[in-house]
Amino acid sequence: MSRSVIPYEIVVSGRSGRGMRHAQHGLTLIELMISITLGMAIVAAGLMVLVSTKSTYVIQDENTRLSDTGRYAIENISRAVRQAAFENLESEDAPIVHDPDNAANAPNIDGFDAKTMSVTTGSLTPLPGAMTVNPSDILQVRFFGASKKDVSGTPTPDGSIINCAGRAVGAVQTPENANEGRGWSIFFVHRANGGEPQLFCAYVDGGKLVSAPIASGVESFQVLYGLDTNNDGVPEQFLNATDVKNRWRNVVALKIAMLVRSGRSERADVEDKVYDLFGPAYDEATDKGSRVSEAALPQAERARTRKIFSTLIQLRNRASGANIAPIQ
Repeated sequence: MSRSVIPYEIVVSGRSGRGMRHAQHGLTLIELMISITLGMAIVAAGLMVLVSTKSTYVIQDENTRLSDTGRYAIENISRAVRQAAFENLESEDAPIVHDPDNAANAPNIDGFDAKTMSVTTGSLTPLPGAMTVNPSDILQVRFFGASKKDVSGTPTPDGSIINCAGRAVGAVQTPENANEGRGWSIFFVHRANGGEPQLFCAYVDGGKLVSAPIASGVESFQVLYGLDTNNDGVPEQFLNATDVKNRWRNVVALKIAMLVRSGRSERADVEDKVYDLFGPAYDEATDKGSRVSEAALPQAERARTRKIFSTLIQLRNRASGANIAPIQ
């Protein structure tokens, strides 16, 4: 006999609510506060990582820029100095040779201590030390250019000899113009309109000084001149421009030193460093600017990264002129 299955329902009364749990919707106030706190902590941690990463990037970027600036400036100066007293002895024509025995002819290497030049008037007259930066020097380099003749026979600069601004310098065409016709490369430090100290490159065009900045953040530019006192081609002593006096034709080597700073204030250490551009053993008392103390700088300029760049340059040609007879 078959059994019939009786269907049934379980009816739960919504009115009584006994024995029944309601489903939870939303968050309680405590849970909401905890969620907000945790979220803020995560965001804060992320911001700290971002700020730290950005700060590290800025410091590395500034250090890279500082190193690039210093290396470029040293390379530019070194090339110009090695070009001093150049005479084109391989010219198709007999070259005009600088006469070192003529007192009217200026030496091919000379300079000034704690002075600067004007970047607006075009004047060749050095300005007093009060207008320079920490107080930096002036270095002047003279050299002959090189030319070739075009199809019409007119000599034009061949581009093999350039000044510090990268402009080609042509050869002197007449002996009477041998002194004035030489090229110029002049280096000095001057503050730009925004107050940032810059290393300028200058040359003479039409009797006037033309200048342009080549490196920013150069706080001190110092030069020592190596004198050959016994004609053996080796410097016996290094002196500043003031002590060289009238012995420029005995210069056979140069020591160049620069203090370069970064473009931003990002240091957090104590700002009391002292920078000796020629080393702590050098007598800086007689050569102002060769030692720079951060404590003496304006407060706004102290929190910068700084680095000394230096080099020793041996002259390829005698500073007094090659003193070689023209090729016949």
